[in-house]
Amino acid sequence: MPAQSAVYEWLLRHPEFTEKYTRAREEQAETHADAIVDIADETPATNPVLDSNGEVIAVRMDSGYVAWQKQRIEARKWTAMKLKPKKYGDRLGVHGVEGAAPITTEETSSSRLFDIIRNLEMSKRAG
Repeated sequence: MPAQSAVYEWLLRHPEFTEKYTRAREEQAETHADAIVDIADETPATNPVLDSNGEVIAVRMDSGYVAWQKQRIEARKWTAMKLKPKKYGDRLGVHGVEGAAPITTEETSSSRLFDIIRNLEMSKRAG
């Protein structure tokens, strides 16, 4: 596996690599979204509730397990939103003047990634 710095250099120097890298990261969002469904569909861990004779009188879900599963889902949801905001990000209701061209503020993922990498490279050279 190459060092992270090597990957950043490849992203700066090879536009075709940048394009493939960007697509792979967007596909990673799909993998995270699929994992969310799998986690949510898992059978929850349970704990038996015993009476004074040691007999099972009820079964309760393990609250620690539920919290852990919720954290796993939230982490994947957040990552999917960041990797593919158009599909998994929060929807913001921005409306323009009726009949006017739609309001857009989006850039392509690869151009944003390239700007970030270029800024990191310039910071590296300056510091």
